[in-house]
Amino acid sequence: MNNAQENKKRKVQRSPGYPMLSLEEAIQKIKILWEKDRNKTIPIEAAYSHLGYKTMGGYASRVIAAMKKFGLIYEKQNDIILTDEAVDLALHEPSDATYIETVGKLALRPTIYEKLFNEYNGNLPSDATLKVKLIKEYEFNPDKVNGFLSDFRKTIEFAKLNEIGFPIQEKISTEEQNMNLQTRGTMKTAIPALSVAATASAERVIATYTIGRGLTARILISGEQPTTIESIEKLLNRMQEDKEIMIESVANEKDESAKN
Repeated sequence: MNNAQENKKRKVQRSPGYPMLSLEEAIQKIKILWEKDRNKTIPIEAAYSHLGYKTMGGYASRVIAAMKKFGLIYEKQNDIILTDEAVDLALHEPSDATYIETVGKLALRPTIYEKLFNEYNGNLPSDATLKVKLIKEYEFNPDKVNGFLSDFRKTIEFAKLNEIGFPIQEKISTEEQNMNLQTRGTMKTAIPALSVAATASAERVIATYTIGRGLTARILISGEQPTTIESIEKLLNRMQEDKEIMIESVANEKDESAKN
């Protein structure tokens, strides 16, 4: 490979992390897993097989990632575990109140979905306007925008968020709480005590961590409302969800440093 080809390969634009399925499609996958095993915990190889995939890479891994982003599953060691919400969706009919409430709660679980929906207070502009925004502000690969918008619109319509507005406040499942505790345990310093009823201010640092020699991470929260236990749980959940994106960002940072 010559230098020109190598530079072209490096410049391939990657879109931010987003589910490659609509929520309705992801729920269909969940129902397959439940029908096959009738169990919340499924060996990872069996889960891929249930969904019709012979290997655990490529397209199949992106389907699994989409289900994670909607909060339907998570991985623990060599198992895929269905969340409480996923089981509710598998057991209840679409007309049931539990099903409708759960769909509304999960529709904006992907970070990019929540950002776009909240930015426009649910009154989304045309696809043409969103396409420009996604490419310029969110650095989407132009070739991926149409597919993303299609799944995003389908999810909003499926959850009827364009009719009822914002979904009910998210409830953190027991499995997700356990996962959050595991995430806390991996940090090199103990989480400092948080004043969840702290006086509201525009910006405040709620935690500082030493994450390596000469490296410090701070969690900065902005907004006029006080920090709550629920908001901290949601933050930890989102950090776990975006783990792959953060790792990729660090890898890209190293690539840029190497080129310079």
